[in-house]
Amino acid sequence: MDVNGCGRVIAMLMRAQARVDVEEIAKQFPEGDVMNFVRPLSDFDGIVFLHKGSPGLTLAPRLVTEFEQWCLEN
Repeated sequence: MDVNGCGRVIAMLMRAQARVDVEEIAKQFPEGDVMNFVRPLSDFDGIVFLHKGSPGLTLAPRLVTEFEQWCLEN
């Protein structure tokens, strides 16, 4: 797993707080194979893979809430 790449994609999803197409992720990370960043994210609870229309990702609202709460506590 490319931990740095996965972290960058999660950060992108946190900033967007909406659907991000896999194509857009690939544009943001041209240095590598986008699937090396995206495929491992299926192991993370709270990352939602969207298949209607073009493939995309988003975060479950509870993940955003939990992360924001963690930030406040730390």
